[in-house]
Amino acid sequence: MEYLLKSGDVAGLKTACLVVGVYERGELSQPAADLDQASGGALGNFLKRGDFQGRAEQAQFLYDLPNTACDRLLLVGLGPRKALNLNAYRKAVAKATVMLDNSHALEAITTLPLIEIDNNSLYTRLRDTVTISEASLYRFEQCKSNVDKRVRPLKKLALHIGQQRRTKVLENAILHGRSIATGVTLARNLGNLPGNICTPAYLAEQARAIGRNSRQLKVQVLEEKQMQEFGMGALLSVSRGSRQPAKLIVMEYRGSAENAKPVVLVGKGLTFDAGGISIKPAAGMDEMKYDMCG
Repeated sequence: MEYLLKSGDVAGLKTACLVVGVYERGELSQPAADLDQASGGALGNFLKRGDFQGRAEQAQFLYDLPNTACDRLLLVGLGPRKALNLNAYRKAVAKATVMLDNSHALEAITTLPLIEIDNNSLYTRLRDTVTISEASLYRFEQCKSNVDKRVRPLKKLALHIGQQRRTKVLENAILHGRSIATGVTLARNLGNLPGNICTPAYLAEQARAIGRNSRQLKVQVLEEKQMQEFGMGALLSVSRGSRQPAKLIVMEYRGSAENAKPVVLVGKGLTFDAGGISIKPAAGMDEMKYDMCG
């Protein structure tokens, strides 16, 4: 999906759908208050009827709000103002994204990044809006024979920044959000793939592909013979339970200062985790597949 920054008066934003937040008990966020003023109190009058209370993750569409340029308005509940934190904000973004994708709006503008939360910057809220939106739209369909095509999927989301100018920092927020989302999507795809597709060799090739696209990333894949030379008996003994040869993937990022202390992250790198399946309760056995991701 395409993401961009949008500035200007909220009531004059022309879009298929405008997303605004409302706190619990109908307390208006600043963008919602601006819309209420522009509409001559129409938004406030609707909230007084009690159909929408602004509870966390509550959402509702409104149509034909007077003196506004949007085709439809999506109200998203933020919960109590004092309880709103970054985690609650992310849930509101996720709810809004799902509602938008299930509507007939091909594009939308969200004012949620203007909601101030604790000490989090606008950069953080913009970045997380992109990351969470992408995560909310995720569907794993790689192994499906018949995939239902989306008739009118959401294609563009503009992030409203009020009257502020578009700066490099704010533009980077979108770039960084997309980068994080791309990594998360890759990890989810690998976790969802069955073990007969995502073999050690397949996982190693995915790592090599990432390395080929980055000058700052060095990727090395150790074969079983090299692991034997290093005395990695424990790893190799586990690998003997499979027909697939083991691969040890080493990814080295070289983007920090020369004198910076290295940070080493060690992951399982398993493509099928059989440990404990025989003693796992039936209700949770399917979740064993994702133990390899931890």
